[in-house]
Amino acid sequence: MDLIQEKFVSVFSAYQVDTQARPDGGVMLTLRAADGKVTRRGLTYAQLHSAEQLSWAISAIRRDLCLLYTSDAADE
Repeated sequence: MDLIQEKFVSVFSAYQVDTQARPDGGVMLTLRAADGKVTRRGLTYAQLHSAEQLSWAISAIRRDLCLLYTSDAADE
């Protein structure tokens, strides 16, 4: 497991994490929740190699996950 994969596994421990390299040097991050819902995000090379940009990207993904599950709960 590489450092990027380890980072995302650590940050998103409630999810099954998969990363796939992209031709541009970025990665496709796939998060699978226990209920089977899948969330995918493309991350650029710059986001992966800048602590500030990586932190921002992780915050944005967390926000998106909260919005996804909040809107699902509101629909029920």
